[in-house]
Amino acid sequence: MRNPENDHRVRVTKMFIRKAYILLLRKKPEESVSITEICELANINRGTFYKHYTDVSDLRAKIAGELTAEFEKHLGSHSKEDSIAAGDTITAVFRYFRDNAELSALAFSSRGEELCKAVIEKTAVLLNPNLPDEYRRFIAAGGAELLRSAKSANFEPSLVASAVRILAHEISDARGISYGE
Repeated sequence: MRNPENDHRVRVTKMFIRKAYILLLRKKPEESVSITEICELANINRGTFYKHYTDVSDLRAKIAGELTAEFEKHLGSHSKEDSIAAGDTITAVFRYFRDNAELSALAFSSRGEELCKAVIEKTAVLLNPNLPDEYRRFIAAGGAELLRSAKSANFEPSLVASAVRILAHEISDARGISYGE
């Protein structure tokens, strides 16, 4: 028996729903997004929406799960031991955000705390392993805030990554910790 999730029509319908939701998130707070608006924008009926999701929160949670998995897969080639040498890894993280508007829109929406926290944790792991975890999370959160406030598609990820690296270096120096490059 065929898995309905592999059906092309199901994948396309979910893609339309996802795109409609993300588009609405860019225009208004998540609390204001309704199933009716999603359905109208995706050009589907409510029954189709409910066939795949129980409500907007379920849609958000499933999209967040998919995006987190994609992000983790993207970072999968970088281990804790690889921590930033020339900053390429952190630059790649921020470039991934710039190039994946869905992830950015959801992570920095009013209810994107879990996704944003996961991104901060995954990024923090890539920083100087000699720094205590709370400092690495602080630095990664600063980078995430720069990203959130930069929402423009023309921001330069290497500048955000440079700010993160500078902060990591300064904190390492202040604590007398070798940066490990």
